[in-house]
Amino acid sequence: MSAELSAERLSELWVMVGDSALAPWRTQALSPGEVIELLDKIKAQAEAVLDWQAAARGYQSRLEHREAAIRRVRDVHQPIDAMMFVGKAQKMKQVCTGCGQDDGNWNIHPCPTIQALDEGRPGGSK
Repeated sequence: MSAELSAERLSELWVMVGDSALAPWRTQALSPGEVIELLDKIKAQAEAVLDWQAAARGYQSRLEHREAAIRRVRDVHQPIDAMMFVGKAQKMKQVCTGCGQDDGNWNIHPCPTIQALDEGRPGGSK
């Protein structure tokens, strides 16, 4: 690979960085100032891409932490079967392992916490 860029390739690079004044039909060699300007534009675009990638990694990390926190909350609020006594009748109900009431009763599953998490989920209740 040659260390020098052809005038055609430099013109293609100009078009890539958005300078339509130096389109591919330009055949004369670029001046040193034009080459420096072109390289500055390429560098600026590369820096913008790197900034965007860093921001995307930050958003991805925050999303992963939030998803992990939601999994932990769901783990605490798992359903278990419980015998409910209604008058003389008994019936099985699912109650939340993480929610209890001050009077010693359990919240029926899905509890308010799980309902709130499911509201924001695709296919969840509204």
